Amino acid sequence: MRPEGSPGRGSLSPEHGDPLVAGLQALGSLSLEHCDPRPEASLTPGQFSSSYRHGQPRAESGWELRFDEPPQRLRVMGVDPGTAATGYGVLDGVPGLADSAELVDFGVVRTAAGESMALRLSHLYSALLELLKRLAPDVVAVEELFFARNVSTALAVGQSRGVVLLAAGQAGLPVHEYKPGEVKLALTGCGNADKRQLQRMLTRLLGMDAVPEPDDAADALAVALCHLQSARMRSLG
Repeated sequence: MRPEGSPGRGSLSPEHGDPLVAGLQALGSLSLEHCDPRPEASLTPGQFSSSYRHGQPRAESGWELRFDEPPQRLRVMGVDPGTAATGYGVLDGVPGLADSAELVDFGVVRTAAGESMALRLSHLYSALLELLKRLAPDVVAVEELFFARNVSTALAVGQSRGVVLLAAGQAGLPVHEYKPGEVKLALTGCGNADKRQLQRMLTRLLGMDAVPEPDDAADALAVALCHLQSARMRSLG
């Protein structure tokens, strides 16, 4: 029996204003049930506290989220293009809920410095096709190309990035692009966050003990997490 005056199953008290609940309501059939609060927690009718991790809503302080139908999950492959090393990172999660992200795989594709650019790009293309086949993402996310001071580096990254887009296109996958500031904003709440802040938040959100290495893989995971966080809003137009 729920406390007198508290919201019932499938209803929400309008005054709690919890953004997590609003996001979850938009994702599928959601129920809200009262459960016994922990001894150390105080909860009055209408208050709400929750956490969401690895797709499982958990009870905290007396209210519990239950899905009548599981929310649809999305598998995202983030890619950080480069000629010498192209990072990749794959996450499963609920669109719009970065805390639901589960790490699937991450790593780098390396090419030999002594080979011609044509051979290096060909090797990258073949490796990406194999990864896309093995990891079966629903979508690919990459950072937008920005103009660097080193023109040669920018051109090399642009060529590698073109190979990433080609491989995704050949696999029939949609590609979403994000500016570096958008990735920082999605993960840290600050578009000017430094690399250490970004990696610290990435590690926390993915429940990892240490920052993923090398940096190319960490950057790929960051853009994948950015898309997972932004996917719900993009789908709404």
